Amino acid sequence: MVVCICLLVFSLIGCSKPSTVDEKSDVIVKMEGIENIDTFKKFIANMKKGKENEVQIVHYTKEGDPIFETVKYNGKEIEYVKDNSQDKLGDKEIEFDTCRDMSEEKREDRTVYALTKCEKGNTYELITVPEL
Repeated sequence: MVVCICLLVFSLIGCSKPSTVDEKSDVIVKMEGIENIDTFKKFIANMKKGKENEVQIVHYTKEGDPIFETVKYNGKEIEYVKDNSQDKLGDKEIEFDTCRDMSEEKREDRTVYALTKCEKGNTYELITVPEL
């Protein structure tokens, strides 16, 4: 029983919401553009090689509030956490899902990356990268 409680506590700590932005390593999406896109590209490359890795994407609302998306690949599936608890106009929810794939859809002047084949039946658009 004690072991089960400890495992539950540790798993909750591991899934706790991110509360800060790392300007150097987080992928930051603002109205003006995307910062640290290389971090996202490295995540994609590692995932294609089957390597476990993680990336945090921070989208800023037009009011300047952060919305955090944490994407963690464990070698088999993708764990997704969306935290908009710091969005003053948002619903203050933390959403969890597990997905089996990520799509890379080329459009006219951009590429859209989205999580697909998710347990809850959703598709999550993570980031739209303009073609240069």
